[in-house]
Amino acid sequence: MKKKSMGMLLSGMMVWLSVFSVQASAADEASKAAAKQKYTMPYEAGGIIVKMKSKSLKAEALMSAMEVAKTETEAQLGLTYMKLKNAAQMEKTLARLNANPNVEYAEPNYIYTLEETEMAAPADVPAQIAVSYNDPYVSNQWGLSAIKAPLAMDLVSSSALASVTIAVVDTGVARTHPDLAGSIVAGYDFVNRDSDANDDQGHGTHVAGIAAGIGNNRIGIAGVASGAKIMPIKVLNASGSGTSMNIVSGMRYAADRGADVLNLSLGSASSCSSAYQDAVNYVRSRGSVVVVASGNSNTAVGSPANCAGTISVGSIDSSMTRSSFSNYGPTLDVTAPGGAIYSTYLSNSYRSLSGTSMAAPHVAGVAALMIAANSSLTPDQVESLLRQSATDAGASGYDSYYGAGIVNAQRAVQLAG
Repeated sequence: MKKKSMGMLLSGMMVWLSVFSVQASAADEASKAAAKQKYTMPYEAGGIIVKMKSKSLKAEALMSAMEVAKTETEAQLGLTYMKLKNAAQMEKTLARLNANPNVEYAEPNYIYTLEETEMAAPADVPAQIAVSYNDPYVSNQWGLSAIKAPLAMDLVSSSALASVTIAVVDTGVARTHPDLAGSIVAGYDFVNRDSDANDDQGHGTHVAGIAAGIGNNRIGIAGVASGAKIMPIKVLNASGSGTSMNIVSGMRYAADRGADVLNLSLGSASSCSSAYQDAVNYVRSRGSVVVVASGNSNTAVGSPANCAGTISVGSIDSSMTRSSFSNYGPTLDVTAPGGAIYSTYLSNSYRSLSGTSMAAPHVAGVAALMIAANSSLTPDQVESLLRQSATDAGASGYDSYYGAGIVNAQRAVQLAG
């Protein structure tokens, strides 16, 4: 009897162990699949970002000197960057760190790129500017009149606008360009780690001109918020790519130095990373508005435009209809001119580019005008008023392709004041 009972017990244990083994194996495979899916977007080889649950705890203490080649801290955001000596161990290291109860999160140092496409200005771009600008190329800037920027400029004083700063978190800004030089304030280069945030790619210079190029100087073009200050924050290299650690550090730097508006014409096709959300939360707590390009892949709004608290901007063409490349979805806030936008470029030149990269600085410029009209506005109020004042487009009311509609600078400033 005892032998029979023992045999049944052993048999039952074998069945249980077999089932457990299958379940554990399935769980392991699911975990591996999840890890592979989680880290499919581009990242720096061996680069990780760690946030501890308490600032009194040091992420470096969780790693040995044999594992880490380099560390940097972003104290205000509570982040630690670590460069692993063996990049092949990155996913295992992240899994180990995320399993530690003292770690809030550990993630790769993701890579983000520009949101633009170069193209020649099409012949059908209308010369719509019927105002007193004396800049010779302003007739190429269909976007200004499309969003009623000249009428909005009439509603704010030049002295109030001169006290507003737009941080261009990008490839830097050409510091000697005659349509920008007089408005540039001190910034920082997070790529080369120095105070010279000069542009070696062209994208940031183009964005800066759209947002706040100097108007009525008989040179080139005029920006949406002509007269506002431009803070160049270089986070993307000459190839137009940069890491999340550099970008969030640049965002924090700009907010800490009084930037009223941050423009990020960059992104990737991914969900909002934890480090990005922390950075957005931080700069908003400092009173800064965060404007981000939605992306150019004709798909869901990318990161960081899909982070909570950002103003996500899609693109329209000169026909006032959505650009075919513009990303869309429930996190889209507004749309703005992004097709064949003429603006400042390297070597004191001008160029036409297309993309949500060009749409975002139109909105950043409008946000600057709103703050010039009412300096007490919070980031939430700026976002709400931009949506309320937008000109409806597409399906009636809010829709995922145009958001609340096409940004209307004149109405936005009126509501702000």
